[in-house]
Parts: sequence; C-alpha cells; structure tokens
Amino acid sequence: MKNNLLSYVVAFAITLTALTPKVTLANSNLLYTEKTIQTITNGVIYEESKRLYNSGWKDIYVLTIDMKNPNVKLDILQSTTEYGLKKSTENLVKENGAIAGINGDFFNSGNPKSALGQIIKDGKPKETPNYYNHSSNKYAGVFLDTFGNIFIDYAKSNIRLYNSKVNLDLGAKNKITDFKKPVIFDKTAISTTSDLDKRNPNLFKVTVENNIITQKLGAKQVATIPDNGYVIVMDKATASTELVKFDIGSPISFTETYNFAFRPNKNISEVTTGMSAGGEILRAGKPVSQGLSVSPNTRHPRTAVGVSQDKTKLILMVVDGRGASIGATQSEMAQLMLEYGAFDAINFDGGGSSTMVVREEGNTQVSVTNNVSDKTQRSVPNGIGIKTTNPTGNITSLKIVPTLNEGQSIISGSTYGFKINGFDANSNPVNIDNNLISVSFSDASEGNISGNTFTPLKSGNVTLKATYQNISTELPIQVKEPIIAIKPKLPKTSIKVGETITLSAVGTNKDGFETYIPNQNINWSIDNSSIATVSGNVLTAKSNGIATLTATFGSFTANITIAVGEQPILVENFEQPKNLTMLYYPQNAGVGGGAGTSNIGYEGNGLLLSYSFKENTKTSQATYVSFEKSPIIFNGTPSHIQMIVKDDNSGNMLKAVLKDKNNKEYIVPIIDNMQNPDWTTIRFAVPKGVSYPIRLDKLYVGTYATTAKEQGTIFIDNIESLIPRTDGGKLIGGYVDPLSSNLKGTTPASNEEDINIFGQTANKPHYNSKTVLTDAINVMKPYATTMIFAGSSNLEGIKTGVSTIQWQNKYNTTETKYLSIINLATKSGNMLKENPDQWRWLQGYLNSFSKNNIVINMDKNIWDSNNALTGTRENNLFHKILKDFVEETGKNVIVVSAVGNKSEAYVKDGIRYITLNGLTNPNPSDLSNYKYLKIRANENDLKYEICNVYN
Repeated sequence: MKNNLLSYVVAFAITLTALTPKVTLANSNLLYTEKTIQTITNGVIYEESKRLYNSGWKDIYVLTIDMKNPNVKLDILQSTTEYGLKKSTENLVKENGAIAGINGDFFNSGNPKSALGQIIKDGKPKETPNYYNHSSNKYAGVFLDTFGNIFIDYAKSNIRLYNSKVNLDLGAKNKITDFKKPVIFDKTAISTTSDLDKRNPNLFKVTVENNIITQKLGAKQVATIPDNGYVIVMDKATASTELVKFDIGSPISFTETYNFAFRPNKNISEVTTGMSAGGEILRAGKPVSQGLSVSPNTRHPRTAVGVSQDKTKLILMVVDGRGASIGATQSEMAQLMLEYGAFDAINFDGGGSSTMVVREEGNTQVSVTNNVSDKTQRSVPNGIGIKTTNPTGNITSLKIVPTLNEGQSIISGSTYGFKINGFDANSNPVNIDNNLISVSFSDASEGNISGNTFTPLKSGNVTLKATYQNISTELPIQVKEPIIAIKPKLPKTSIKVGETITLSAVGTNKDGFETYIPNQNINWSIDNSSIATVSGNVLTAKSNGIATLTATFGSFTANITIAVGEQPILVENFEQPKNLTMLYYPQNAGVGGGAGTSNIGYEGNGLLLSYSFKENTKTSQATYVSFEKSPIIFNGTPSHIQMIVKDDNSGNMLKAVLKDKNNKEYIVPIIDNMQNPDWTTIRFAVPKGVSYPIRLDKLYVGTYATTAKEQGTIFIDNIESLIPRTDGGKLIGGYVDPLSSNLKGTTPASNEEDINIFGQTANKPHYNSKTVLTDAINVMKPYATTMIFAGSSNLEGIKTGVSTIQWQNKYNTTETKYLSIINLATKSGNMLKENPDQWRWLQGYLNSFSKNNIVINMDKNIWDSNNALTGTRENNLFHKILKDFVEETGKNVIVVSAVGNKSEAYVKDGIRYITLNGLTNPNPSDLSNYKYLKIRANENDLKYEICNVYN
C-alpha cells in the first residue's frame, strides 16, 4: 500500500493504488487504477475501482456476496406502497430494508408498469410473462435455489386459462400491462384491484375461487383477490368479446409450467429467489453474446450480474458512462465480470437506469455511490437487493475516522476532527454513546485531544487510540511538519467589477502540504476600499485597479493582490511606418483621401486619415484605410478595443472593420458623430460570437449624405485591447519555499550543476522577441551544463553553446549528471489523446529509473483553469501520481509549464509547479517580465531561482 496521508489498513476498508491491477497485468490498455474496498456486512464486499484505460476513464462499482454466508439474504426489490410503481433504486433499497442493491430488469414506459421478465420471490413464481423464452433463449436470469446455490439460466414459462368455453391467450401473471391480453393476479402481488382501477378506469375483472368462477365485475368495480384463487383482468375491448364466455358457477383451470434451458431436471419449486433480465455475456468462463443485448458494441452505462464457478458468489456490477466515465461495451463488461470472479454473467438494464446503492462502512443509511448518467436517478420497477439476516448485535470493534477536507494533510500543530464508528460481529454499524468513548495519543507528548478533535504536536508517525466498553482500536497517522506560513486560497484573483468572491486560506508547511483554516479564525482586510471591499470572508469588487488583500491568522499574515476589471494592452502606436492601402466607396465616384504615419500623435507619431466626399450626394460615401498588408492583431480574447482619436468636428462617423479567426467581417461603430477636435479615448465592444484571435482590418470615415463637398483629416493613436486583468494573484510575503535561493551571479560548486530553463519560444508576438531570446540565451549560458526550453519552442537555428533540450510534444526522458528530465506530450491538453502510454511510462520511469532530482517539462499548468489539462480527472491524477511518489521516495520534483503572461512558482504537496511565460509578454517594454528558471542540483538535492533576464 502507498504511504498516503493516512497509511493504515483496517479490517473494514482499504484503499489501493497501483500502476495496473494484479489480475490484469496483461491488459496493456490499462494505465492506472485506484481501488477502495469495504466490508459492508459479513459476507458482502463492496469495491469501487477508478481506472484509466487507453480509451478513457472507467468507473466500476462491484458488490461480491457470499451466498453461503448465513448473514446474507438475496431479495427482489419492488415498491412496497403500490404494486408495480416505479421508483428510484435508492428508494427501492430503503423501502425493502436492504443494505445494498442495483437496478434490475428491462421495462417499458409508463408508471406503474411492470418489468418485462420473471420474478421468483419467497419460493414462488411471483411475476411471469406468458410464452417467456418460448421460441429462443433470449432473457436469462439469476436464481438462488433451496440448496444455497446461485446460478444463471433461461427460465421458460407457459401459463394457460381454460374451460369448455374459455381458452384465452394470457398476457402474464401479476404484471401491470396494457391489459389487451388478460392478466391474472393472485395474492402474492395484490389484495384488491383498487390501485389498478384508479389508474385505468376501463378494466373488467373475473374472480375465480377454488377453481370456480364466482364474480364478474365491470369498469371501476374493485375486485378482491380471494385467498385460494385469483382475478382475471382485461381491457374493455378484450372484455367485449371474452367476458361473455365466463359463466358464474362454472369451473375453470389455470396452469403454469416452468423449466430451465440448461437444467431440464431443475424444478421451479427448488428456487427461492430469482429475476430474469437480459442476455448472457459470460458462460462457463468465456465471453458470449446470447439473448437480449442493447448496443453491444457501444460504450454505455451498464449493469451486470455474475455467478462464480462454484455457485457460491454473486457479483453485482455497475459501470458508469456518458460522463467522466466512458462506460463499457458488452464484451468489456464480460471481461470485467471475469476479472471479478464471475464464471457466468448476464446483462441487466443499463443506460440511465444503471445505479449502485450501498450502505457504506460506518453509515446507517444507504446512498447512491455511482454517478448516474441522467444526473438524477431513473425510476425503475425492480432491483436486486442484499439484506443482512442478523439484527444489529453488540459492538465488537471500533474504527477512528479523521474528518478532513479534500486535499488536506495532517500537519503538526493544527487541529482536526474525528468520529468513532462502532461495528458488531457482522461488520454492521452500531450506535455508540460518544460520552463513553476515551480517545488519546499512544504517547501524551504526541498531541492533545479536545472533545471530538485532535491536535498532533510533533511530525512523523503518531498513533491515536480509542476505547469503548473495553474495546480498543488504534489509528497510525503520518503527521507532516508544522505550518510556516498561510496562503490565501481564492477562486480567482482577477475579477470583474461588481463580482463577489468567497475568501479562504490554508496553512502550509515548508513542502507545500496544506491544512484548512476555519474561516472564523481568519481576519481579512484590504488596502484600497475604492477597488474592493471585504465583509467577513466575502470580497466585492468596486472599480478597475489593483488592491492588496491581507489575511491574518494568529502570528501569520499573507498578502495577495486582487486585480479588478480590465487592463489595456498596447497593440499599435504607429511609431513605425506601416504598409497601408486605401479603398473608397463608391469607387470611381469622386471619393478620395489618404493615410499614413504622421508626427501628430497623442504620444509621438500617430495615424493620419484624410478624406474627401463629393457634394450633392444622397448615398453613403466612405474613405477606408486597410491594414491588410500590415495587420493589427489583438492577441488573447479582448472584450473591448480602445484608441485615442483627434477628430475634425465634421459630424461624420468613424467605424472599424474587424475580422475574426474565420475571416468573418464585423462592422463596429467607433464614433457616430465626430465633434471633438481634442484627443479623446474612445472605447468600443468586440461583437459577441467572434472567433478569436481578431484583427483590425480597416478604419473608415463615412457620411450618409452631402450637400457641399466635404474634406477633412483625423488622427488616431495608441490602439489597445482591453482584456480581463491577469495581473492579480501576486503573493507578497507569507510562504517562502526553502528550495528557492539566490543563485544568479553565483558559481556552482564542483559537485553541482546548473540547468537553466526558458519558457515558450515558438510564438514571437512582439518586434523585440528575437532580441529577447538571444539575450536570454546569452544570460543563461554561463556555468549551465544544459538549457531546457519549456512548452512550444523554436530556436530558428540559434546555437546555445550547451546541451539543449526542447519540448516537442513528445514523451521522452533525458539524463544530466544530477537531473532526470521528462518531456510530456500535452499540446492538446489531453495526455491520453496525445499518447496514452505516457501515463504508464511516466509512472514506470519515476519508480524505476529517475534520479533524486526530477524536472517534468510540459506546455500546460494543471493549476491554471485556462491552460490546464482537459478535465479535472487528468489534472488530479497527474498531481496524485507525483504526490504519492514524493511522499514515498522523498525525491525533488519540479514541473515546468509554459503558459500565460507570468513566471511564478506554486508549491503543493511536495511538488514545485513553476510556470514560465517565455516570450509571451503583454507589455514588451516591461523587461522585468522576461524570466528564466535556474536550477542548481547535486546528487541529492536542488535549489532554484526564477531570474530576470535583464537584471
């Protein structure tokens, strides 16, 4: 077992993680699995298995029941309030007093409406269709006999009603149908037809007692089911021709016969419980496809039931689909059932019906444990349930369960809650009196207990002990070192004006392991209330700008910047000449004008646009300047564009023509009526629905009509895009990574090596990009044994003079003297899509070949929602693999990504996540934003610094 946050194994629940499950090592498509196993009662094991295959995630839920265990009883779940009423599987499990269950048979629409197949309950055939499996083996079932054997077979049924006048083709016994064919009801199902008559007021009934017709009832007349007899129910159309054949006082016979396809000598009287559903998927340990199947070759949510070879184990399985989990094909279900010990297996209803309900360990109530594909539970007519036959007994064992928030570590000096679960001899939960529980650390110096909380006082391995009625248990806990700082944990640090966010903070130790701090223990303040205000732990943005938020917890304080609104990014200031083209409307109609760089600008040069319009024209006229040959491109996703305009007070209009990624044109008004000869900042919105990136294709002055000849000149300067601010989130003070050091300008020792890393170089968005790249290489070269270029890279023939590693969206590994370097293919945001095997290669390399210092190079930052791997599950798995690895080995891991506009480090759970912006700089004149990462490593350890290229 991995040495995780709480590394313990108890008799009731264990969590296992591994590269591949032991039983499926031959399956090269399986990349990762994590299992949780619980004994929910003596004889019933519940397992959840979260797996990553080449094809995607697959979430599997399995109940394994020992049918020879006297503590366990198999039951058929149906509504207890109204016969045939469909309900959620969870409600069926609760109503029937089961501790676990799954959905059952296939069914038609309508409620109430019975399922399609057979049900045997309490040793009697309760529901059966006529001529079931008559012509072929289509609907298999699972059955328990009086000898305690569980088996799968096709039960064939034939029911018949007859006398000298009556010879009806019956529809079913004890099933709610459309009643076009008569249905017989006996007391194993209902006591009267009251509910049937309420739902369908046009039913006709015939009562039979002791094989004698005793009564005929019309529409809305309720029939009582006799103790030794039955009632025949039919619709009005059928009654119009058949009811006259039933003579009161006449004898009539009803017969039902059953036999099994694979067990012709098996008598139905030997079966105590059973349900039929779909076709076979596994027979005698081999996958088969016999009988009813639904889209067998397509992945869907599925439910299946299997039986072990010795007929003692029942396996109930649900696989999620149509969401985070991809579902399973029929053959994949067969393989999974085989893996979990089934020798024979069949389909149950799947899709939105697939539901697993379990009373999990320590709980007294059942709950849905899988993710149903419809997001809400589907109402179903029946299910398979598991009951415990023994009433809850006296307490025989205890378990201590810490109550932790997701991602929280147990850290010395911090306080955590716990609860004590009690169990009887059959592992059923037992209510206990908390006042009689004694909890302590095995050594008093290890920590303090207060009520239902504990506070460890030293790091390392400590042990919690609990005693109740002379019953004791222990819980070993691995405690991390104390916190050295607090960190604000905000949903976002760049927000819109008027937006509110909830504030929280965590305590962090030197390696970035975090613990939750209750909100009521944190004091929040902000340095500029005109930008944002704070009330309790809620921040409200007021106006555009940046403010500093301060969190205080005891002696710890931390500051983080909050950016509100949008920030202007200079796109064009016309300081350099541009290749411009003039266009006129209408062409060859006397419209003229020109454009070019002018020394009249708001700051330095600007754009001059002159125009002349013909007199006495009632149609529109326009003079365009086109930037097709010198494109003005707006990177990112600006919501607005602004420019500074000095117009000529002419009353004419100024408009822009934007083109998006797909070359679709958008005409956008800038000024409707020019009448301001002073320099004025004009802002206009980018049309909704554009495909970014967008570019400014044309600017033009236009008029709708003229009486006299018009001519004029306007000036434009500083075209900027307005994008949501990204300059928030700067931490000031607080946590300082002990591996961060001042390295620039120092010389590595003889037992050390320097490796320098720069961000993306493939996108050179600014005129000075090539110069910056050359300067960066020259700064990084001294003392470096290796240079690494993270993310998309293009050195364009530049020679670095040292060993160079470029990320090329391919998985590969490289060794320096003291570093192992792993490149991951992540360009699409999906490691599985790029190359699924790299999940396996990554784990294998880490565990078998890596040095003590490891750098992982990729173009995604899993903690940046805009640039992360696609899907939370890949991000979480990536971090979990590294976290488990670091906790087990103590090695140093740095993950370098190349996204965004900032270079910064984030330490979490022992892993350093460092993002480098490379040549991406929203303001190319801000030389302080060009950074690189210097790593200095020896055989065992490393230090690092994010350095400025120009400092």
